[in-house]
Amino acid sequence: MPEPPRRARIKPTNQLLQLDFPVDQRSEHFDQDAEEYLKQKHQRLQSSSVPALSNYAVGVFRQGQLHLTPLSAVMQMRPSLSHIDDAVNEEEDMEVEEKVEPPPAEMKEVQFQFKKKQSERAISAIQNSFAYKKQQIDAENWIELQVQDKSVRRQFGA
Repeated sequence: MPEPPRRARIKPTNQLLQLDFPVDQRSEHFDQDAEEYLKQKHQRLQSSSVPALSNYAVGVFRQGQLHLTPLSAVMQMRPSLSHIDDAVNEEEDMEVEEKVEPPPAEMKEVQFQFKKKQSERAISAIQNSFAYKKQQIDAENWIELQVQDKSVRRQFGA
């Protein structure tokens, strides 16, 4: 039986779920010669929303009765490679710190621009852009979830 995730967190507004599963570093499939930043103690799976093409429900029989609960969303879990992005960003930050720019010594002429009011179509295009969606996702805080193993619940009679 696979191990339960050791950590779970959610961003409900953006419908994102992350699950961290432990990695067996003693396994023959684990690369002991990999760079240190690639040696992960856990594998993170992150959800991506799957469009609802049908209506689904989850059902359970209890004491001769069928209980149905409709599903409001379906998530597909995929490996997250954010640890690689973090390593690249860290390298870029170190390069920026190494470059020292002298402060500007003279005053410069500044130009002002006035923008016309954006149309609804332009606003819609901005809101559908990747940068806007990423900004919305980054603005929402993660909510930590409590992970309970199914066998532990059975011990307490749940």
